[in-house]
Amino acid sequence: MSDIEAPSRPALLSLTVRDQANNEIAFRVKAGTKLEKLMSAYSKERSLGLSSLRFFFDNHRIQKFETPQSLNMEDNDIIDVHLEQTGGCAWELSRGIQDSQFH
Repeated sequence: MSDIEAPSRPALLSLTVRDQANNEIAFRVKAGTKLEKLMSAYSKERSLGLSSLRFFFDNHRIQKFETPQSLNMEDNDIIDVHLEQTGGCAWELSRGIQDSQFH
């Protein structure tokens, strides 16, 4: 039997959720806890609807059923959060092109 043991994960991981303005909120979660719990807590803390938020870790969009363990997260990792954006740009751009054709 070897005296060398594989490093174990901490019982609780410190994970930081960072938004686009670099505002951060730290959470402590178990490695096997579904990240839906962290995502929901973040949305409540920020008074935002969970469906309007997108969470990413290492450029991978986090799904509600995933866990820190399934994503190989380590203590002090950072999760990026973005507000979902829909519409606006294409309509304004096409309108600008049409308006410029008549002037």
